[in-house]
Amino acid sequence: MTVIEIGNDSHFQSLVNSTKSCIPHTIFVKFSASWCVPCRRIAPTYEILSKRFSLCGFYHADIKNCENAALSNGIKKLPTFLAIQCGICVGRLVSSNINDVNRFVRQFATNQYVDTKKFKKSEKKEEKDDYA
Repeated sequence: MTVIEIGNDSHFQSLVNSTKSCIPHTIFVKFSASWCVPCRRIAPTYEILSKRFSLCGFYHADIKNCENAALSNGIKKLPTFLAIQCGICVGRLVSSNINDVNRFVRQFATNQYVDTKKFKKSEKKEEKDDYA
């Protein structure tokens, strides 16, 4: 998956509402601004993470276009990353440090990142356990 631009406040709200189904799905939203140098510096890392954790949704919201969403989520510093599950903000990170952003995404996305090699091995082991 790639990072998707959130165009306005209503787009942000419909995105949050779409996660309320409580299907195990995390979306990450990066709030930033075009003039913010640290925001631009972390963008390539955020893009890489979106491909690595493809079962999650990765979004970008410019505070100029999503002013109400930024205010309602208490965005005071940039960049700010939100992790949203079931319509609720379950995590927040204010940092442009690559390691911090990596850790943050892994913390909320690990249950959705499926290593197919491990999955196949554990599936075979479960089959053996069921019939033992």
